[in-house]
Amino acid sequence: VSAAQLSWGLGLLLMGVAIVTLLSLLAGNRGALTEWWIETLARGLGWGRYVMPLVFGVLALWLITRLTDAPLRLPWMRLLGGLLLLVALLGFTHHLYADREAAVAQGVGGGWLGYYLSLSLETTLGWAGAIVVLAVLLLAGAAALVVYRTVTSRYEIQQMFLVDRSGLL
Repeated sequence: VSAAQLSWGLGLLLMGVAIVTLLSLLAGNRGALTEWWIETLARGLGWGRYVMPLVFGVLALWLITRLTDAPLRLPWMRLLGGLLLLVALLGFTHHLYADREAAVAQGVGGGWLGYYLSLSLETTLGWAGAIVVLAVLLLAGAAALVVYRTVTSRYEIQQMFLVDRSGLL
């Protein structure tokens, strides 16, 4: 089995997971396996479970096309910004719940991920300090997601730091 075949097979499997997850989130009628899957996502990620079909789908397309002549080119910095934004939002929304453990049990808020992020920040910095750090993470994630522009050449890097010494700029 070649690396391309393995990548393609894993991509198809992950695309199946993305489609089943999306349909399970949309359908009120679930089987035992899909009910367990959605409950696991709900407890782990809270409302973040609704983003997972997109995450799984993008990863699947990347795996399927990775070793082909026309691979999917992902803007990695924007994806990392989106991931940071998602994690910060999970922590922030969970931080606002009065009973965070009950929120995890109900599958709301930021799930276990939001719970542990919020708890560790609050334990270290206090409630208000945690809000400040989460807000900074939100802004950093949003900036990387929206503002980031890929620098593609050495010339562009030089132009970013070029100083107009004539004083006319």
